[in-house]
Amino acid sequence: MFRLLRFFSIASLFAFIVVTLVLGLWYRNLAVNDLIEQEESKNVALTKAFANSLWSEVAPYLAATAEFDADRLLPDPQIKELRQSILAQMQGLSVVKVKIYDLNGRAVFSTQLDQIGEDKSDNAGYQAGRAGGVASELTHRDTFSAFEGEIEDRDVLSSYIPFRNNRQTGAIMGVFEVYSDVTPLLTKVNNTQRQIMVGVALILGALYLGLFFIVRHADRIIVRQVEERKQVYQELTQQQRALAMLQERERLARELHDSLGQILGFMNVQTQAARQLLAKGKNQDADQLLLRLHDVAKTAQTDVREQIMNLRSGSALDSDFRTVLHDYMEQFTNFSNIKVDLVGMEQIAAIEMSPQVEIQLLRIIQEALTNVRKHAQAQRITISLAVQSAQIHVVVEDDGCGFDLATTVGAENGYHIGLNVMRERAEEVGGRFAINSQPGRGAKVTVDLPIQPALAALFI
Repeated sequence: MFRLLRFFSIASLFAFIVVTLVLGLWYRNLAVNDLIEQEESKNVALTKAFANSLWSEVAPYLAATAEFDADRLLPDPQIKELRQSILAQMQGLSVVKVKIYDLNGRAVFSTQLDQIGEDKSDNAGYQAGRAGGVASELTHRDTFSAFEGEIEDRDVLSSYIPFRNNRQTGAIMGVFEVYSDVTPLLTKVNNTQRQIMVGVALILGALYLGLFFIVRHADRIIVRQVEERKQVYQELTQQQRALAMLQERERLARELHDSLGQILGFMNVQTQAARQLLAKGKNQDADQLLLRLHDVAKTAQTDVREQIMNLRSGSALDSDFRTVLHDYMEQFTNFSNIKVDLVGMEQIAAIEMSPQVEIQLLRIIQEALTNVRKHAQAQRITISLAVQSAQIHVVVEDDGCGFDLATTVGAENGYHIGLNVMRERAEEVGGRFAINSQPGRGAKVTVDLPIQPALAALFI
């Protein structure tokens, strides 16, 4: 049975977590991108301000250091003067480091002196600035060398920005790299993200509780309806079983009545004939006739016992089908001295047959065994059961004398009558019947029955 409440609880919890995480990450992504964009704009504006206010110092310095190597850059007294001028410009701002690169990618200036002379010509950010664009990157630094010494556990935005002449209209003279400390801003983003996720979680939690009570009520209604349907189905199955058993008893009673009527009629005629022979003094002929009557009576007794055994087994179908069939196999073996092997019963245990199919399946097997006992002279019978799609596949095979189908099918004998009975029973529930046999090679009866027959077949 479908567990609606369990499915809803698991699915809702998963959706709850996913939606909360997605919304939180979505907000953070937007906020961080907006932060980078704003800080980048500020750094561009700062770079322009630096270029305008410090151009008189930066331009001569770039020209003077164009041919210098790293060793000559470090002791240059202009570096200290330029550093003091930049530090004065950065007072009160979030900028923590500034670098200046010439057109060859060489760091000709850095507020961190030991980085002067580094080659960044292959750096993607520098290349973007060298081409006239702006590139920024947000990174977290465990330690960072700033103007005022080492700082720890900071989020830093670095921007590569081109600078031109003092009017910012001429050719690119170099690239500024400006580092901004955005830790407070990013902390604010993180706090807002947590607040949004908590708010979303509370809203979804309230929605979940409301839906939970609705779904729980619906689940109880479904469970109650399923139980009611199950009870109705059980009652209907019991009624069908009782009706099928009643119809089967009536059918067996008619068969028993017809069989006994024929036998008793035959015995009555033969008894009168024996009396006439005795009256004429033909004692030997009368004795032969009485011996034949004895054989007929013995056969009739056997048939009646077997029919009663079949009737009792059919009456026991209100219990488990496997138990009924197994008990009947034991009774048949004791009654006929023929060994019966039953194969595939575990497959039948995994399905639920309709009462009509159970009864017809049992009767077909009984009729097949009766035919074998009467006509096949067999020592062993194998009954194979299998479930194929929505059908039960039954094979009853013996090691007896077999027969010629061409001659037996058209004959009016007991074997032919038994075959017709099995065929009629199979077709009564919408099944199929087939038999294969050759003289000296035994016989094989094959029956395919639907697990649940069509309704139309039940009223044929």
